[in-house]
This record gives sequence, C-alpha cells and structure tokens, in this order.
Amino acid sequence: MRGAFASEWVKMRRRSMLVWGLGGGLFFSLVATVATIERAVRTFNPFEPHHGIRVTFAVLEAPDGLTHGVVD
Repeated sequence: MRGAFASEWVKMRRRSMLVWGLGGGLFFSLVATVATIERAVRTFNPFEPHHGIRVTFAVLEAPDGLTHGVVD
C-alpha cells in the first residue's frame, strides 16, 4: 500500500498537476459562489413558481451562509 501511494505521489507532485488541480478547484469554487449569489432572492415567496431551491440574501448573510450553496 505504501509503495502504491508513493508511486502516485510522484505524479501528483509534478508542476502541471499542481497548477491544474489548484486552478480547477479555484475555478469551481468561484463558479459555485457566483451561481449561488446570482440565484439569491430578496424575500422568499412560497407561492411564486420557481425551479430548484431558492435562497434569500438574509440566509447568505449568516455566518454559515455560503455553505447553503453546497448543502442545499
């Protein structure tokens, strides 16, 4: 098991893997944050037709607000 991990770790330490991995992670987090904020509404109206889960600005302003984009 240790040998398999060590052989794969050599590949993961390459500069290109590091740059693409960090770049992809940053890009995904940026897109997810922007999409969550763009879909937010001022007030929630349960009678208004909507697709998916709507989150209000008040929920996003809470200390754990941005986790609603991932959890919900």
